[in-house]
Amino acid sequence: MEDVLSKICDKQAFEYRKIVIEEYNRRDLVDNLIEIIRVIPNNQYWEQSLSDYLGNESIDESFITSAFEKLKVSDSYSEETMSSLRFYVDNIKYIIKHKERELDRFIDEIKDRNWYYNWLVFIAEVNRVILGKDSNNKYFESNLCDAYLWLIKDVAPPFKGKPRTCDLYNYESIIYETIKSPMAYIKTKEAWKKIIEIISTMSAETMTSLQGSTGGPLPTYKLLNLFLEIANEHNNKVLMDIFNEKKFQAKINIDFILILQITVSNMLFFYLKPEKRMKHRNNLEKV
Repeated sequence: MEDVLSKICDKQAFEYRKIVIEEYNRRDLVDNLIEIIRVIPNNQYWEQSLSDYLGNESIDESFITSAFEKLKVSDSYSEETMSSLRFYVDNIKYIIKHKERELDRFIDEIKDRNWYYNWLVFIAEVNRVILGKDSNNKYFESNLCDAYLWLIKDVAPPFKGKPRTCDLYNYESIIYETIKSPMAYIKTKEAWKKIIEIISTMSAETMTSLQGSTGGPLPTYKLLNLFLEIANEHNNKVLMDIFNEKKFQAKINIDFILILQITVSNMLFFYLKPEKRMKHRNNLEKV
């Protein structure tokens, strides 16, 4: 196990470390994990990940009630709203474990107001699924896909309620983070297809354009950056289909689309077995 864990020691592998820690925690084996980490060379990022995760198990619960109250009326950007939002995202697993009834009341009050509030519901529901993950749970990916459906539950019109989707530019990074992070748990092509289609629909339906500038929680250029970051051998075909669809929309520079297509294809070329590489190369030449 030491050899396996040593392969995710670099800074960029924090999502994979988080999955491992959560699995050990679920089995009440965190102490065993700590002992393994201690003997791994260059383990500073492992130590940081453990510290960040375990730190969430000891928080002032009065902050939870305060965050809920502020988020209920977060119809415009402020530092106070951002602080409450950051607290909510960082501590959502603790909230689910220890304050679930209060969370449920919060969700009942905010759901279906508009896209922004349904995104807050998504954060809770997708993390409920992750916390309930079991190695024998054949419905895990189906439940994960159902949680992502909150992102398209109220996408039209984009100007409904406050904050409107065009007013979320200050939250773009945290929105991006919460949408991408759960994807680390996706394993099958079927689940990748469903979730990528959901996110593509959400991006298209919530995006606005004003004087040549695009806005929204996940405008096209950020959607394509996300696709580039998550690309692997299981979702290659779905991503390429999306890229091809975007060619026929005047939302982004076609040269950028072509660069992304070639980049993703070159990355995934090395995933393929030798006998499949020639077929893949022939398909790329048709782009």
